[in-house]
Amino acid sequence: MNWTVDNRKNLMLFSGRGHPELAAAVASELGINLTPQVARNFANGEIFVRFEESVRGSDAFVLQSCPAPLNEWVMEALIMIDALKRGSAKRISVILPFYPYARQDKKHRGREPISARLIADLMKTAGADRIITVDLHTDQIQGFFDGPVDHMHAQGQLAEYVVTAFADSKGALWFGTMGKGVARYADKQLSFLSPAGGKGGNMVSSIAEDKDGNLWFAGHQGTGLCRYGPSDPPSANGTAFTQFWEEESSVSTDGEGNIWAGTGNGVFRFDGKNMVPFDVPIDRSAITAYSIVRGRAALALEDSKGNLWFRTDGYGALRYDGRTFTHLSKADGLCSNSVNDIEEDAEGRIWFICMQAYQPAMTGDGGLCRFDGMSFTKFPEVKGLHNNDLYTLFKDRKGNIWIGATGVGMYRFSGETFTLFNATDRPDLNSGFGLQGMTEARNGLFWCGFSGGLFRFDPSVSPDSARFVNVTRAGPWE
Repeated sequence: MNWTVDNRKNLMLFSGRGHPELAAAVASELGINLTPQVARNFANGEIFVRFEESVRGSDAFVLQSCPAPLNEWVMEALIMIDALKRGSAKRISVILPFYPYARQDKKHRGREPISARLIADLMKTAGADRIITVDLHTDQIQGFFDGPVDHMHAQGQLAEYVVTAFADSKGALWFGTMGKGVARYADKQLSFLSPAGGKGGNMVSSIAEDKDGNLWFAGHQGTGLCRYGPSDPPSANGTAFTQFWEEESSVSTDGEGNIWAGTGNGVFRFDGKNMVPFDVPIDRSAITAYSIVRGRAALALEDSKGNLWFRTDGYGALRYDGRTFTHLSKADGLCSNSVNDIEEDAEGRIWFICMQAYQPAMTGDGGLCRFDGMSFTKFPEVKGLHNNDLYTLFKDRKGNIWIGATGVGMYRFSGETFTLFNATDRPDLNSGFGLQGMTEARNGLFWCGFSGGLFRFDPSVSPDSARFVNVTRAGPWE
């Protein structure tokens, strides 16, 4: 009798319910299938997990994201690990894209826990042999786990993630990135500038130009709010940035070129020397759900009638006519109370991009709507990730309205119909294709910040597959 021994590694991938879409994308990239399983909650809240295939001798990988409700997904991961251990898996690796309780990595005062260590102990006790995670709060957390820890860093990928695009009055193009600060393209030369000045952050999510020709950059914590230009002579280290604060911010201008900034603490207007608070009446007690920062407000638009429109996270939108504020909410016809962008079309109608709320739980609302001064019109055919997440609005020189759809692509509204530019227009990218920011250059080409990097888009090119050029990967910048 001949015996055959299969020494190949038996890799099996298991998905928690925290973010099954991510696990499915990983499985597709690896060319394998997710291991089928049964996972459900009993009426009293207890979690039950059972794998429907044998796991004996397998090299098991458990992928569990930990968004809200974080504690439930941590417990589910522990139960999955225990089931694999009792099913005789050879090795169990736990993939945690976000390490739970990572910020509680040390004691600040007496009688406080070190919860990041507790998570490591729980994973080890349950049966985990290895932890794979991304961008830990501090490197020391690796030492909490009694076993190998693969600490991955995503900065290289995030650096290509262009989140905003802007064309200044001199024709230069500016691009805000997720990790490399801001890029300037002029005279066929590309240069990177760091508003954060080495302090960390370096994520630029909005750009504006004031009436004096200064460029203003805002972004995540560390970048905060910075000014760059004629009003800022070079400092001792050779940079020409003035940083007003490090707090996460957004920046925009009104019709006269005045600078406005929005933070979690309110709205501010630049008076020529200082950022002065501007009172936008937000009833925070009325906010029951929000997307990112509860009650955060920012100036989004000054319309053709001189009204200022403010977007908020969780409180809808507000219109200011110079004397009074008018509050518009989901009850009035908005798709949700988390307004991400506002734009005016050639006919004076106001468009709103709304996101669904993620805090304290996903609400499933959001989308695109238009206000004619009396009533709202919704456009359910314009869909983003989860069928409702949309991100940005842009009006080109011809008056077309462009809509960035998270995970889908971008739509163009030419006055009557919507045209979607998506996967068929750029075959070199995966399905994570969402427009984050966009600007129109003087030559009529569009520069678009997508999930996969920076693209140049020529709407006049045919066939459709040639319209997008991936500048981040292939160039050319010209």
